[in-house]
Amino acid sequence: MIAFARHRFDLDLPRKGGRKRDHLESVARQMGRRPAGLDGPPMPAWGEHIWSAWLDLHQGRRVGFNGAEPLSWADLHAWSRLTGAEMRPDEVALLMRIDREFFAVRGEIEGKK
Repeated sequence: MIAFARHRFDLDLPRKGGRKRDHLESVARQMGRRPAGLDGPPMPAWGEHIWSAWLDLHQGRRVGFNGAEPLSWADLHAWSRLTGAEMRPDEVALLMRIDREFFAVRGEIEGKK
C-alpha cells in the first residue's frame, strides 16, 4: 500500500516543469508505448477504502504559512463523525503512514530530504 501511495505521489505532485505523470504520458503518446515509470505497484484490494479515506481527508487538509499541514487526529475524528466512516486502529495507523509518505515524497521533490 505504501509503495502504491509513494508512486502515485511521485507521479502527481507538482514539480518544476509540471507533473511527472504529464511528462510520461506525453512520452507515451510520442513513442507509442507506455514508459515503465508510468505503471507502478497496484493498489491492494484491501486498501481501497483506506486510499479513498486519505483522498477525502487530503481534500479538506488545512494549509498554513508553510503550505499543506499533516493530517491530525482531530482531522480524522471530524472526518469520521461527518461521514459515519469507521476504521480499525491498524487502518488508521496505515492512513497516517500514507500521510507521512505524502510529505516525504513532497520533500524529496522539493529537495528538502
